Amino acid sequence: MDIFIVNFLYALNIKNMGKPNDIFGTFVRKPLGALDEKTPVPIGWFALPFNLMKTKEDRRKNHGKWFTIESKNKKIYRVLRFAPHLHGTVNNKEQKDIVLDWVGWIDLCGRDEEVDISLDLKISKTRIWEVLFAGLMHPEPSYRLSTLLALLSVILGLLSLFLAIFLSQPSSPLTCIH
Repeated sequence: MDIFIVNFLYALNIKNMGKPNDIFGTFVRKPLGALDEKTPVPIGWFALPFNLMKTKEDRRKNHGKWFTIESKNKKIYRVLRFAPHLHGTVNNKEQKDIVLDWVGWIDLCGRDEEVDISLDLKISKTRIWEVLFAGLMHPEPSYRLSTLLALLSVILGLLSLFLAIFLSQPSSPLTCIH
């Protein structure tokens, strides 16, 4: 049974969800338009220097996946991509660059009037149960609505399945009503 679960998670490409490669450091925000046109960062995504992940395999495996960005005030969810022109490495204690939308940055600052220039952040891979609800906190309203409708349809589907099974039982109190 355990082998089946491991193979299932491997097939879904989420085998490392429980063991995230956390990235810690002091980050300085660069605006979404700070990169060249060849490296666009859509709203809901964020970009890090490519050398914050140790291997090319890690970068390829994590590109386009949901990550949790956590400060002392709040945590937000964004999709990761890498940009070659950003500064920062895993080993140095210097500030690292992060390309992030303004809404996410002020959320990480606690929505204070005085927004910090740099923040101490922890960036980790989002757990599978958080991924299901990460779209509800997306900065784009259409993504939030789509996620809400998807979750609602799953709940209604499970409810209809439960009712179909429950009502098909001969001892069900509702089967006597005609």
